[in-house]
Amino acid sequence: MSQRGNVFLYVLIAVVLFGGLTYSITQINQQTDPAAEVDESRSKIGANAILAWMASAQNVINNMDQVGTTTDEILYTRPSDATFNTAPHVHKLFHPDGGGLLLKAIPKDAMGPVVSNPANGYYVGLFSNVQWTPTAADDVMAVAYGISQAACAEINRKITGSTTIPNVTGGLQSLFIDVVHNGGTPNADFTTANCAACDERPALCVTASPAGSPFIYYSVLVAR
Repeated sequence: MSQRGNVFLYVLIAVVLFGGLTYSITQINQQTDPAAEVDESRSKIGANAILAWMASAQNVINNMDQVGTTTDEILYTRPSDATFNTAPHVHKLFHPDGGGLLLKAIPKDAMGPVVSNPANGYYVGLFSNVQWTPTAADDVMAVAYGISQAACAEINRKITGSTTIPNVTGGLQSLFIDVVHNGGTPNADFTTANCAACDERPALCVTASPAGSPFIYYSVLVAR
């Protein structure tokens, strides 16, 4: 009888342990969302691609300066512009015979909702004067316009350690896109009144109110 009792006790312990293991595995599976992990991985890939393109833009401008093209001489003519292949080309940022910067599309892993006027994409130019740069001259800025919220948050995490995305007032186009691509409206200065969280930030990902506004990453390539 004693042996049977011991066997029963061992079986009972095994059942309890198995039940606990099953519960633990179930909880882990419930807490792990494979789809969320994939989305997070994609946003990191997209964010890295955007930062890499911005670094290449910075390098091209630095190289142009070293061979004699001043900031005031740089031409931001895009490949889609009618005068892109009109000589001379030496001062054109995107032309193979000038700076040679490759104007890529926003990576699919970082693409936000489709927008127009301007379209999702990279833009570089003398967009506005940033308040915390040395002078009142317009600064050379690069912008990734219309990226995903997830990629935007990941970029800020890399830059600031926080995924917070500040809101900008005053209009994204009028601050961050050149006059050709924002309807010819002269650009306003970018000040702390537009974005207090942007103060002294040469690069940051931001958006605007109302909800549904594009997410954009700006980077001051030449602070003047």
